Amino acid sequence: MKISSGFVPGYSLLDTGYRLQAGFTLFELLVVISIVSLLLGLGVTVLSRLSCEWGFEANILRTQAVIRAARNFSLTNEASSEVHVIPRENTIFGLGQKTVAQWHFEEIIGDEVVGAFGMRGKVTNAYLVQGKTGNGLEFGTGQGLDVRDSYVDCGNLPAFTPPGGLVLEAWIFPGDFRGDVYKELMGKLQKDDDDDDEESAPDEEELEEQARRRALNEITFKQKYDKEERFAIVFKEGSYFLKLTENYALEFGFAEPKSYYPLRTLDNVVTPNMWNHIVLHYSASIDYPPDKARLYVNNVPLTIFFVDARHSLARLEPIASMPPEDARGMLPEHLVETDMSLFISDSEESFYGIIDDVRIGAIVDPEVEKLDSASLMGYPQTIYFDSQGRLDPERHEGDVVIRLTENPDYEAPEPEEEEIEYVSRSGGASAPISSEEALKEIEKKQSGPPEKYKHAIITINRYGKMKLRQVEEEEKEEE
Repeated sequence: MKISSGFVPGYSLLDTGYRLQAGFTLFELLVVISIVSLLLGLGVTVLSRLSCEWGFEANILRTQAVIRAARNFSLTNEASSEVHVIPRENTIFGLGQKTVAQWHFEEIIGDEVVGAFGMRGKVTNAYLVQGKTGNGLEFGTGQGLDVRDSYVDCGNLPAFTPPGGLVLEAWIFPGDFRGDVYKELMGKLQKDDDDDDEESAPDEEELEEQARRRALNEITFKQKYDKEERFAIVFKEGSYFLKLTENYALEFGFAEPKSYYPLRTLDNVVTPNMWNHIVLHYSASIDYPPDKARLYVNNVPLTIFFVDARHSLARLEPIASMPPEDARGMLPEHLVETDMSLFISDSEESFYGIIDDVRIGAIVDPEVEKLDSASLMGYPQTIYFDSQGRLDPERHEGDVVIRLTENPDYEAPEPEEEEIEYVSRSGGASAPISSEEALKEIEKKQSGPPEKYKHAIITINRYGKMKLRQVEEEEKEEE
C-alpha cells in the first residue's frame, strides 16, 4: 500500500517555493505605506483630542484626590489638615499635621511642668497665673525679675525637629512694653534719671532738630531694628526661633539667628495686654516660598518680610515678591538638627508676659499636584479641615468653592490688580483706538464665535463633603 504525501502529483515542495517567497511590487508597497500613514494620522488626531478631553477630567480627579486625602488624614488621625490652592503656580497641595509636643502649664511639680506624651520641662523663674484656658506661665515679671533668666528648658528630642516641616502654636499675653512697669524692670527709668542729673535738658534748637529728623524719617529702619528688644516665645538654638519685638512685630527664622537677618512682620501685629493666638507653619516639602512659611495671628494670615541688609540701608522686602532662588535661601529645605535644648521663652531674651498652650506639630503626608491640562481660577485660598474632617468653623463661614478651566490662555489674577485704577491718557471717557487695535477687533469679529471651554466647580460643604459640577460655556471676550 502506497501512502500519499499530500502533494499534487508531479510537484514537489521546492516547486511551490516561488509562490511562498513572491514579494510585493514597488507600487503595492507605496499603496500600503500610504494607507498606514493615513490611519496613523487619523489615530494621532483622535488620540490627541481624547487626551485633551480626558486630560481636563484627569486634572479634576487629581484635584479632588488631594482634597480627599487631606480630609481622610483628619478622619484617620483625628488631627487637623490643610489644602492650599495656588492658581498662579497652578498647584494644589495638602498637608496633614500631628502633635508631637504640647504644654498646657496647668501645674508645676517641683520645678517641672509635664506636657503631652510625658514630656517634661524645667521651669526657671516663671509662675502659674490665669491662662487662656486654666493656668498659664508668666515670664519676665514679678518678684524682682529684670526681664531676664525666665524660661522653660524642654530638653532636646528628635520630635522637636520633624523632617517634613514644623508647626509652632501658642497663646501669648504680652505686657505693655511702653509702660512704666516694663521700663522699671529693664532699669530704663533709673538710667534716664541718672542721665537727666548729669546733662542739662535739650534746648529749643536741639528739640527742633530732633523733630526735623523724625519728620524726614532719617532714623533708618536698620537703626531701629538693631536697637529693638526681643522676647523669645519658642527658641531652639541653631535650628529655629519665634520672637516678639518691643514694637509688637513677630520675627522668626530656621537657622542660626546670628548669621543673617531673620524674617519678620510689620509692627503692631500683636496687641498688648490681651490674648493673641500665634501659629507658624514651615513646610519642608513645599517649593513655593510664600507657602513654605506662613504666619497667623488670631487666624489672620500675615505678610512675611525679609530684612534685606544687602544695601547700605536695611529694608523690608515681601518674600512673595522676591525671586524664588533668593527666597529659598531664607527658607531651607529642612530643619537643622542640633543638640541644643528647646526653650519656651529664653534666658537671654525672656518673654515679658504670659504664655499658654504651646504646641509643636509635625507636618506629615504632604501631597502636591501640579496641574497641566487645567487651570485653577481665582485667588489663592486655603481649606482647613478640623480633626473630624469638617471645614474648620473658625476659618470658614460657608462652603469653599474651587474653580478650574480648560482654557489654556487663562491667567490667574494678581492680588494687586484690584487696587490699580486705569485712567485714559487722553483724559476723556475712553482712549481712541489705534489702527493696529482696530485690525485686531476686525479679526476677532471675522473669526467667528469664540471657542467653548469646559469649566469645573468643586464645592466643599461644612461637613467636608465634595460636590462637582461641570459646565461648558463660551469664554467671554475681554472688553
